[in-house]
Amino acid sequence: LTWKISKQLADYSNILATKCLKKQQIEKATGLLKKARKYTDPLPDSDWMFKKEWQDCRMTTFRNISWLYQKKENYKKALDCLKIVLKLEKSSQYVENPESTHLNMAILYSKLDDPDAAYEHSCQALSSLETQLNIDSTISLIDTVFRKTKHVPSKDVFTKKMVSLALGYHNKGRALLKLEKAGEAMHAFKRASGLGEKYLGIKDRLTKVFHDDLKESSTMLRQKREKQVIKKSRELQGLPTEKKSRRRRNHAESSSSPSGSPPNKRLTR
Repeated sequence: LTWKISKQLADYSNILATKCLKKQQIEKATGLLKKARKYTDPLPDSDWMFKKEWQDCRMTTFRNISWLYQKKENYKKALDCLKIVLKLEKSSQYVENPESTHLNMAILYSKLDDPDAAYEHSCQALSSLETQLNIDSTISLIDTVFRKTKHVPSKDVFTKKMVSLALGYHNKGRALLKLEKAGEAMHAFKRASGLGEKYLGIKDRLTKVFHDDLKESSTMLRQKREKQVIKKSRELQGLPTEKKSRRRRNHAESSSSPSGSPPNKRLTR
């Protein structure tokens, strides 16, 4: 009975907090989520943590607290909350959208300038989605058709999952771009753009973001290749590369200037 009452109070607090967050009522949401967290804390020597209802309610609570911290731009604490969610998901028998936490963690790691971790969680989200959607690697991604499964019970859910797949590829592309892997990033952005056009529409805001990042990665890849061609050409002609030329200029400037003073400037008494 104690558990059922606590769960009802936590559910009600979460519902109200979600409405407040959507309306940017941050202080009200903060108070409500403090209550929700308190209501889902198991009592000493209780068996709450083994109940699926407790796990689901606590996961919802920490997802909402993470959302709250994102609103406050406290991405470190937002990430800490999702780590708790991920731990609960691993011990849960069934999670409706197992890719969701990884997608959000990838975004937060990107904001915290950790592209390696962002890439890792993007790949985990994509792997989960590809399994749920029965992706056939022998055909084009946008030709994937709806197949009813436990995680994809309807066409509406299928469409939402395909949009999540696009977001996963976009997150992966952003991480690869920060890791200076423009070629791989461009491939990921192409997939995100194709899925965005089909399931969101060409004029959708997210699709436009996918297209913009595809152009950025294409430009970076072209510039990288141009530099490689110039470097190779200079090497074949026996000329110093740009990096070596820069070192020589810096060495010449430092040698011609008095010790301890900036180059090309006179010492003043």
